[in-house]
Order: sequence, then C-alpha cells, then structure tokens
Amino acid sequence: MRLAHTLTSSLCVALLMSGCSDADGDRTDGDGAGDQATASAAPTPKPPGDLPDLCPPRGDPVAGGPKALPDLTLRCLGSDATRDLRRLAGRPTVINFWASWCGPCKVELPLLARAHREWGEEVAFLGIDVQDASAAAWTSITTAGVEYPQLEDPDGRTRTAFGWHSGLPLTVFVDARGRMVGTERTAFRTYPEVTAALRRHVQPERRANP
Repeated sequence: MRLAHTLTSSLCVALLMSGCSDADGDRTDGDGAGDQATASAAPTPKPPGDLPDLCPPRGDPVAGGPKALPDLTLRCLGSDATRDLRRLAGRPTVINFWASWCGPCKVELPLLARAHREWGEEVAFLGIDVQDASAAAWTSITTAGVEYPQLEDPDGRTRTAFGWHSGLPLTVFVDARGRMVGTERTAFRTYPEVTAALRRHVQPERRANP
C-alpha cells in the first residue's frame, strides 16, 4: 500500500511539472499552446439551409425598357425565399455571376468582398451563383469573406434572360433606376481593376484607396 501511494504521488508531481490536465480533461499548459491552437483553427463553414440574411432587400418595381433588368425571380442562396430582379433597384448595383467550379471566380470573389466593405454605402452588391450546388457555393463565399446578398440560378436561366452565353465570371453594373449600364466579361485580377470598373460604370461619389 505504501509503495502504491508513493508511485501515485510521484506520478502526480511529474504530471504537474509537465503540464497537467484537470478533472474535466482541459489542457492547462502554462504557455497557453492548447488555447492558441484552438483559436487558430479554421472555422467550419456554415452549412446551407434557411439563410434569409443572404437575401437582398426588396425595392420598388422598375419600368421596363431595352436596358432594364429582366423579369426574373430567383431563390436566395440556401433558402426557399425568392427575389424578383426588377424589385432590386434604388441605388447603383454590381451583379456578379459566378460559380464555385469557376477558377477565375475564386480569384475575384475576395476582391469584390473588399469592394463591398469599402463601397457598400454607395453601391449595392449582389452575387448570382450559376448552375452550382448550394453547399459548394456557400463554402466558396465563406472562404472568400463575401457578405453581400446571394441568389442562385441552378438551371442557368440567367444566361438567356441576360443574353450572355460566355463563360464565367460576368459582372453587370446597374444604375439606381434598374438599367444595365455596363458589363465586364473578364475576371477582375486586382483590386484596382474593381475600383476602376466601379468608377467607369456607376461613378460612386466616394473614392476608395486602391
């Protein structure tokens, strides 16, 4: 019995010197390495589901015309809620068509996310995920830090409605009256390219740093 008690005491002392675990199994290393590793771990992307926060706000209907947004209703990404494109007017808007399987889209998504953070008070941003899976799309925008509204077009109806049949990405610029005033058919590779396109097509008053 005395030998067992001695071995137990020695083991406890050794554990205390090397960094013990408490009764709940939590690491109590003096240098906080366990906590640091946990804090630096990448967050798990939120799974798709009922995500009303990704829906753009509704606006007043806009008049038709050759440059008007098409009369098309799409679902919000990961949600059963829908939005009519002709009710999204009210201020200049950047509509970016993209997909998780599109390599150039992955390059420009973080650039557009930055533009949204810096220009969002003057310009609205909207993503339309084309012929994609909701789960893959959600992972892409989470990785890129995208926080602006997203719609999804699993059947590719926007190709006909907007009259485009080229590859992705595609970015359409819309004025406050809902008229399409510019199109960029190639991917943005740098942030100055994004800001130059904003000035060229929608001319917001504020000038963000390149």
